[in-house]
Amino acid sequence: MEGDLAEEHTGGLAEVLARLGVADVRNFGLAWKDCEKLLHQLGYKARVEILGE
Repeated sequence: MEGDLAEEHTGGLAEVLARLGVADVRNFGLAWKDCEKLLHQLGYKARVEILGE
């Protein structure tokens, strides 16, 4: 990947990568709350939008 990483995200990024690094383990569980927390650590806010056809 190209680009710079904001310095304020480097600590959170290490934790996120450590958590996602075990995704290939059979008992790996990632709940929606976990995703929200990880995104928040990176400076993002999760939003779900459901659209009808």
